[in-house]
Amino acid sequence: MKGRWKLGWTLAAILAAFVAADVIAGQGPARGGGAGARGAAPGRGGAPGGAQGRGGGAARGGRGAPAEPAGPTPRLPNGKPDLSGHWANPYTSNMATGRNVLDPVTRQPLTWERQGESFPDAPHGGINGAKAFDLPYTEWGLKQWLAYDPVKNGDYAGSCMPFGLSRSINSPHGLQMTQNNDSLAIMFEQNTWFHWIPTNGMKWPEDLSRSWNGVSVGHWDGDMLVVETTGFNGYTRLDTAGHPHSK
Repeated sequence: MKGRWKLGWTLAAILAAFVAADVIAGQGPARGGGAGARGAAPGRGGAPGGAQGRGGGAARGGRGAPAEPAGPTPRLPNGKPDLSGHWANPYTSNMATGRNVLDPVTRQPLTWERQGESFPDAPHGGINGAKAFDLPYTEWGLKQWLAYDPVKNGDYAGSCMPFGLSRSINSPHGLQMTQNNDSLAIMFEQNTWFHWIPTNGMKWPEDLSRSWNGVSVGHWDGDMLVVETTGFNGYTRLDTAGHPHSK
């Protein structure tokens, strides 16, 4: 699996479990109205936005829509947007609901063959009601989705195993980003997990062991930071619902 996700003023978790090397975007919180903004998604408590950057915004746990951050877009010495700050994740327990399944280029909802087909005889997994063809699965991905049964086999997160990168971003816990010209570090509130992303063209060794979060590299597309992640160990799920992804 190659997970490809983008960070600008909208934080997006992108998954590639279902169409090999293709991507599906789950939109996250926007930190303000600076360059590269593509809208805001609900933060904690259902309030739009939810991320608190250096320009201001709603306090954590506050009510109502946060104020627009004041002043120009924060920038790094190299001129790229600076994503450093505390972010309040939108809890996304099921990435197939709402407007989470987006084309990464157009940011419009994806459509696919058999979309919405119901599978009432499959184990319900981590969702209420019958499973459906709710994401553009490959044949392998659909088989994994229909077989997933946390009631019978357990949910690895319930055994205190690491969530994995996508599920950590989708969790209801905040995170902090620290960034410079060469890299971005993401520090998760949940269990103090962290993830480091080089953005200066560095390549990881090809013989690294597969891991819970994989390894990421980032590059800039204008003011949008594109992050590609590979090398997952195969034990994690994309969300609480249990949507699968490959390695």
